[in-house]
Amino acid sequence: MHPEISLVIECCLDLYEQGKKPSVALVKARLGKQVSLPAIVTGLKKWPNAPKKEAPLSNIAVDCPPTETLSTEERIANLETKVLQLETLIQKLL
Repeated sequence: MHPEISLVIECCLDLYEQGKKPSVALVKARLGKQVSLPAIVTGLKKWPNAPKKEAPLSNIAVDCPPTETLSTEERIANLETKVLQLETLIQKLL
């Protein structure tokens, strides 16, 4: 893949991670004159199919007390918290 297009795709992924929808204007503002307009348009067309950056899994809390000392309600609460963290991480990846 052409280096300019790779740069555009990387920029699009960064913008998307920030909650912004990549557009010609945003990419052009971010990258300036180092990338041609045709490369920006091509990159914008290709970025949805580009591999996503892997988020670090270290953000997910895995430390919890042994299950034999927790009540059922505490175990359920811990599991619900972990599910919420995983759902948040999945949304960031999409």
